[in-house]
Amino acid sequence: MKVYLVGGGVRDALLGLPVGERDYVVVGGTPQEMMALGFRPVGRDFPVFLHPETHEEYALARTERKVAPGYHGFTFHANPHVTLEEDLARRDLTVNAMARDEADGRLFDPFGGQRDLQDRVLRHINEHFAEDPIRLLRLARFAARFKPLGFTIHPDTIALSKRMVHNGELDALQPERIYTETIKALAESCPVEYYAVLQGTGALGVVYPEVACAMQQRPVLEVLAEAARRTVDARLRFIALAQACGSPSEAPRPCTRCTCLCERLRAPKLVTRLARHSCEIREALCHWQSLDAASRFAHLERLDIWRNQEQIRSLAPVLLAELHVCGAPANQWDALLRDIDQVLSVQAQPLLLQGLRGEALGQALRQARLAALTAHDDQPATP
Repeated sequence: MKVYLVGGGVRDALLGLPVGERDYVVVGGTPQEMMALGFRPVGRDFPVFLHPETHEEYALARTERKVAPGYHGFTFHANPHVTLEEDLARRDLTVNAMARDEADGRLFDPFGGQRDLQDRVLRHINEHFAEDPIRLLRLARFAARFKPLGFTIHPDTIALSKRMVHNGELDALQPERIYTETIKALAESCPVEYYAVLQGTGALGVVYPEVACAMQQRPVLEVLAEAARRTVDARLRFIALAQACGSPSEAPRPCTRCTCLCERLRAPKLVTRLARHSCEIREALCHWQSLDAASRFAHLERLDIWRNQEQIRSLAPVLLAELHVCGAPANQWDALLRDIDQVLSVQAQPLLLQGLRGEALGQALRQARLAALTAHDDQPATP
């Protein structure tokens, strides 16, 4: 029984990058032998085990065969006779198909992954790449991760990806899996490259039709790039992307494209709600200080600022990115925050002491909050 470190752990070590999770392949072993050594089985579709001390994953060497459309349409075959090269051959890219012997440190590189690392090339191993649609998204994600290191995608891999799109292989992608890959891609160092690769292969309109449509009208990727510069939070980057898909003509109503993207990918409810808030306020924010008090107050009411103030404040990187791209001064955001503080400073207690209740209390509170904004506008500017 031989144990090999495989995949990203080998790749990143050769690149001189920090190695995160480590995955191992066991050649010549059986499930019974693994359990006898204290490994805990966790794999549902094929034999994967957790190390009894480190809890790292150890998978028995296996082959796979395509039997149905989509990324679930595979059967797996694992037994002690599967070789290391056969196991590596089922992987996606040459740079991910290297292994290092845990016993003596020898590198096994049957598909030229080390050469491609040196040449800064992302290249598919074989034509089986086209059998799994998620691999195209992973290819784009690796391009987003390694672009700062000068990596490009091999022309043959681009051509194969285009054939995958043309053949309808991406139609089998499920929304939840797309959202998972999206969040992973948006966490990379250059998330815009992910969408650029998908656009270049023709996949953008299939996987993200709302983004492809919006890019014809708005600088969607510029907003994403600016948001990525301001935050490493992948969820906020997604919110920036979704709200950037909104059409100005739809504001202040919740944007159809923004909402559609979130709901189609089945994004978490909080993410969807924040994207809608961001889309609703975006157009007004770009000229917030030129609006009168009544208009600004109406926007704050639509946002239900009394219940959503912390969520709105959390959108700072998103909305500041939008202001930057549309050429509006950043102090528009500061002005919005001052207005939020101003209306929230008005409390109901004094009105309750006056005996106001129910609808009368609500109307009086609303008038008092609007009056607070108006009074603040009427104050002379500080020299």
